[in-house]
Amino acid sequence: YTVDDKTWEQIRENYGPNGLLGYDLQNDFAEVTSYTQIAAYYANALLLGITRNRPDAYLRYIGMAMREWYKRQHFPRDPGKSWFWVAQKPTLRRRHCRDPWMMDAFRFENLGTIQRPVNKADSPGAITGAAAIALFYNPSRMEAAQVGNLTANAIALTHGNPDAYLSGVVLAYGLAGILQEPERPVAEQFLQASDVMEHLFGGRF
Repeated sequence: YTVDDKTWEQIRENYGPNGLLGYDLQNDFAEVTSYTQIAAYYANALLLGITRNRPDAYLRYIGMAMREWYKRQHFPRDPGKSWFWVAQKPTLRRRHCRDPWMMDAFRFENLGTIQRPVNKADSPGAITGAAAIALFYNPSRMEAAQVGNLTANAIALTHGNPDAYLSGVVLAYGLAGILQEPERPVAEQFLQASDVMEHLFGGRF
C-alpha cells in the first residue's frame, strides 16, 4: 500500500537498494487496504463453504461476501448481523477502495459473470481474491481445474475484462503451485500457471 503509486526508483530511494522488504509501519500499525480486505472476505466465504459442507456454493458465498464488504465501504459501517466474521473486524471494514469500476458493479441486482459482464473493468481491485483461493486449495478439497474456474468466475463478479480474471487465474495457480511444490523455481511455477490458464480459457479468448 505504501508503495502503490511509487516508481521503482522512488521505492529504492525511500527503502534502500532492495526496496521494501517488510511492512512499513506507522505507529506500529500496518495499514489494511481494500485489497487485503477483499482477500479476507474471499477466504471467509470459502471457509463458510467448508463449515456448511457446501463446496458447490463457493462462488455464491464469495458473491455474498463481496456484497457484505461493499456495504462496509459506506456509512454506517457498523456490521450488525453478518454471515461473515471478518465484518466484525474494524480494520477489515474501513473504507479504502479506490476502484470506482468495482464499486459500480454493486449497483446491479446481479453481479457479473464471464458470459454476462457488468462492466469492462480490468483494474486490480479483486485480484487479491485469487491469493485466498490459492491458499485455500488442497488436492483433497478440490480438483486443480476448479482453482482456475472458481478464480475466473469470482473475479468476473466485479471485473468484466478478461485481462482481470485471466491474470487472477495465473496468480492463483502460481501461488498454489508454490505452496504445493515449494522446491520448484518460482519462474517455472508461473510459466506453468500461464500454460494452465491458456489450456482452460484459450478456446474462449
